[in-house]
Amino acid sequence: MRPLERLLHFTLLSRAFSLAFLSTQTAKTPFSVGRAFSRYSSKGGVHQKMAAVRFPSGVSEIVDQFDGFILDQYGVLHNGAYPLPGALDCLERLQKAGKKMVILSNSSRKAFDCINGLKKLGFDVDVFVGAVTSGEEASTYLRDNFSGKIATWMRWEGRESDPFIEAAEVKIGPIEEAEVLVLQGVEIISEGSDRPLTSAPCFRRTGDLKDHMPFLKKGVERGIPLVCANPDFQVLEPSGSRAFMPGVIAAAYEKLGGKVLRFGKPGKTHFEASVRMLELPPERVVHVGDSLEHDIAGACGAGLASIFIAEGIHKHEVSVEGVFDQATAATFFHEHAQGEGESGIKPTFALPLFKWAGG
Repeated sequence: MRPLERLLHFTLLSRAFSLAFLSTQTAKTPFSVGRAFSRYSSKGGVHQKMAAVRFPSGVSEIVDQFDGFILDQYGVLHNGAYPLPGALDCLERLQKAGKKMVILSNSSRKAFDCINGLKKLGFDVDVFVGAVTSGEEASTYLRDNFSGKIATWMRWEGRESDPFIEAAEVKIGPIEEAEVLVLQGVEIISEGSDRPLTSAPCFRRTGDLKDHMPFLKKGVERGIPLVCANPDFQVLEPSGSRAFMPGVIAAAYEKLGGKVLRFGKPGKTHFEASVRMLELPPERVVHVGDSLEHDIAGACGAGLASIFIAEGIHKHEVSVEGVFDQATAATFFHEHAQGEGESGIKPTFALPLFKWAGG
């Protein structure tokens, strides 16, 4: 069976993931993975005492411990513009070693769209058995629960016709008539062809919610749910700057009193779906990601080993003068990834990049 034919379609909701709310004007407020994960883990996740984080020289040093790799894409394989150093080589070597790989992403795109995006960046997509994306799950949920109903759509610039919203089978319309708010992107708010688009040009750079807030307040006032197809708060741009993501808007809606349905990591069901796609026992699978609150916490919740990649969203917190530093990383994990009591939410391994060997 070809990889693209194996893309998984399931509709289980991810667990609500409670983080300290980032300011509506700035997302500089530090998060606490332990605080965020404690509520999630108390409802079925694995919350256990973790061993000290290990720092191998490269993936080759630990490859024999695993048969399957669940891979985040942004911050692990690429930076949104081009592959990260060593990623293409590492994928090729893992394939030659007989390892199975699946993409697990908080991308708000459909799974096949995510795979096609990797192909455009130069990746050999035949190395992957498939992909699980938050966008796939959110779109399926919308189709099953809101097909034919009116939705106000928050989306990305240039995505006027999107497989995500087409598969959801909703009708785009004004917030005064909408039965659901669909949060796929952050740059444009669409209320249908009869109304002008609302642009939010400053949000990704500043986190300023002034353009979104009228829609959020109206949605809360009318008691309609918000479906969040990407729960990420920030992403590291190719330039090295941070950009704000839909998770900030979802948190604002919740703070206003609205109901939010989130899809994606750290939801346990998404990790379990990835393991099923690999057709391997969980103890032989490792998750590779760059986000403590989504990748590492989610892997811990699913009882999986994890590899933290430093080149992603936490790059500045685990580096000294731009270079990955093990002591700094160890301190960061200790201070920010603590669970309750003696338990801790930490990666099993940490690497500066997703590379086969160090250097």
